Amino acid sequence: MEGENAGHKLRYCLILSFLLFFSWSLSTQAADSKTLNPNDQIFNVKPPKIDTHRLQKLLDAIKKTKNPVKNANVKQFKQYLKNSSPYDSVGSQGDIIRYKSSAPIKKVGFNSTTKYVQPLITDNRILINPTTVYPYNAVAQIDFTDGQYGYSCTGSFIDRNTVLTAVHCVYDSYYHKYYQMWAVYPAENGYDLPYGGESTTTAYTPAGFINSTAPKPGYLSGEQIPYDFAVINLATSTSFPNQLPLAFTSSVNDSIDSVGYPGDKSFKSPSGYYYYYMYKSSGKIVNKFSGIIEHNAYVTSGMSGGPVMNPNNRQIKSVNSTATYGADLTTPTDSSAIFSWASSNE
Repeated sequence: MEGENAGHKLRYCLILSFLLFFSWSLSTQAADSKTLNPNDQIFNVKPPKIDTHRLQKLLDAIKKTKNPVKNANVKQFKQYLKNSSPYDSVGSQGDIIRYKSSAPIKKVGFNSTTKYVQPLITDNRILINPTTVYPYNAVAQIDFTDGQYGYSCTGSFIDRNTVLTAVHCVYDSYYHKYYQMWAVYPAENGYDLPYGGESTTTAYTPAGFINSTAPKPGYLSGEQIPYDFAVINLATSTSFPNQLPLAFTSSVNDSIDSVGYPGDKSFKSPSGYYYYYMYKSSGKIVNKFSGIIEHNAYVTSGMSGGPVMNPNNRQIKSVNSTATYGADLTTPTDSSAIFSWASSNE
């Protein structure tokens, strides 16, 4: 009897093991064939933290500003934004800019047929030095703060006082509020700030992003990526001479350069200061779908908001959002919205 019971137990264990393996196999296959769905694909976009010295500059600027960020207004206008164009904007100062272009509103979001495949990308980033030559002298390192911590991103000048960057460097869609201050340092090169820096509390983001909610702090969902672009407006008296144009066309296999200030390439001095260096990674556009550009340049934290541009004519096709995705800015919808937000500072 004992031998018979042992045999039953063995068969039971074998059957249970097979069922567990079969279940695991099916779940693995399902995960491998998972589509890029905004409800189940999330992307880490946490920016690197800046040092306490740089943070203190931002906090001091907040105390001195006569135009603090008006997050209460953003909450007040959210009901309006739900029934508006996704390219309307409630700025950080609480003012509304309505989308008035005749360009049709594009359909955005991940394709239901697009398979998610983690690309194998080689780190081909090269240091940009000097940073004072075109087009790199139009790229800026950006510090920003939520009032408690400070973070680093990248942006580029598109006119004399407007910096194009990523929304997640401007607006927190998990807590639904703007950050409180941005400091822009054009062509920063480690210890060298060739054009100085300027702080501001004025920024604009698409209503499509404000109306969405991040899956968790420091992350984006797929549905947010087409709207992950914003502008930071500096003082009306600013007249920065170095600027990058926006592109109006993009295609799969187009060559691109992604430029930014990666946190993993920063330098910490013995005194505790962080210094940032500009890097470029070259690649190609490998896919386009529903307002999104997918590329194979090497992008890491801190490069968010930096330009993804044509290496020949320097026209911006996208900004760094996730490691491989960015909003397709070559549509009339996006460019019209961006120019309307920029002109609000004239």
